[in-house]
Amino acid sequence: MEGRAGRAETFISDLHFPKQEGEVSHLMFHLITAETLKRPLETPFSRAHHGTSNFVLFILDVNTNLHSEPDTPRSQSAPSTSARTLLTFHTSTQHTLKTTVTAIHPFSALEEANRALFKQATEEDHVVITEATIFHPQGGGQPSDEGVMTSSDAEATNAEVSQFTVSSARMDAIHDGRVLHLGRFAHPHSLFTPGTSVTQTLDSAKRLLYSRLHTAGHVLGAAVRHLLEPSVPGFDELKASHFPDSAACEFAGLIDGKHKAAIQEKVDAYVEKDMEVVVEFWDWEEFEKRGVHAPDRSLAPPGGKFRVVRIRDCEVYPCGGTHVASTRECGRTTVKKISRSKGTSRVSYTVEA
Repeated sequence: MEGRAGRAETFISDLHFPKQEGEVSHLMFHLITAETLKRPLETPFSRAHHGTSNFVLFILDVNTNLHSEPDTPRSQSAPSTSARTLLTFHTSTQHTLKTTVTAIHPFSALEEANRALFKQATEEDHVVITEATIFHPQGGGQPSDEGVMTSSDAEATNAEVSQFTVSSARMDAIHDGRVLHLGRFAHPHSLFTPGTSVTQTLDSAKRLLYSRLHTAGHVLGAAVRHLLEPSVPGFDELKASHFPDSAACEFAGLIDGKHKAAIQEKVDAYVEKDMEVVVEFWDWEEFEKRGVHAPDRSLAPPGGKFRVVRIRDCEVYPCGGTHVASTRECGRTTVKKISRSKGTSRVSYTVEA
């Protein structure tokens, strides 16, 4: 049976899906944040799970007007570049992408709000912006992807290849919908320039780990809900972290430690059942038809659709993160501890390395 409600965890702006390697379709998404609305964004789901940020993902009309933003004097940018970044990390198997550099900024030239996103950055770092990205930015409880960008133009002409190691990706704090890739060039005097064609390559091992953790978080949330919702007063799903060293799901209501073994047994059953994990796109009426608590329909434009992740025969949640293709791909998922504080419960978990 499918779940009856949804989690508010998405933070994605423009998400384009590759039909084949290097090809993108024309599905347009928009980022709504509390800042955009100029007011606190009330969580429009009965379960606000798997993220601490208030974001909602939905499809926009492909003719949405995208605008460019001015850059600082020390930055380089292509004059006709859209401010938004096309996101292409929809599939679990695509780990490379060819795209084009639209701007490059020394870290020191970033606005203060954007410098604050990268706590570990130094003056030797740069930020690269591209037309599209396969890097999942940190958000929705999920860590940032890591990897490299190499200059495709140089590869084709046997010129010197510029390489940029991506240590972190974040959504731009000022320019709505743009992804900032922080990192360092292998050779300080061999930088990209706007218009350079690059190949993005993920650290596949980390992407797989983060995807396994994210799907395992959904599995854990579903297991706890199906087991305990009827018996725990005030039960609800609140939020979660999918970071390797702090993976946990939080719930409203007090969950007794005696339930740990039953939760583990349910999680094991879901993983072993090898249930397919699928991404779908629902309009508001689809939520009503399926009996799932819908996002606030006023947040979507006419005809807008919300991205949901569904574990077949189990649960469905609005979600913008990366996932494995089936529950079995989570691997051994261990329920570590149940802790309680001020009317909420936190169930921590790990996946086998």
